[in-house]
Amino acid sequence: VPSSVVVGSDPRYLGAGTVKGRPVFVDAMNRDYRLDPTAPASGDCCIDKIMAPPTPNADHDIDGNTRPRGAGWDLGAHEAR
Repeated sequence: VPSSVVVGSDPRYLGAGTVKGRPVFVDAMNRDYRLDPTAPASGDCCIDKIMAPPTPNADHDIDGNTRPRGAGWDLGAHEAR
């Protein structure tokens, strides 16, 4: 389980080059690594942090939810909201 998220120098990421905190997962003990959208730490590090599509076909997440579902794409395989 990640303890912090470090984003690189890619200009698509907000806060590039900084440690932005710990993601909070829905149920990491049971391997549910969806971001918890109600946890402020998830928003600080991961939710709506990608300002441009990471890949040309990033319009859906691993569960088939449309992306982005807010101001930007979420980090990871799941779109939180």
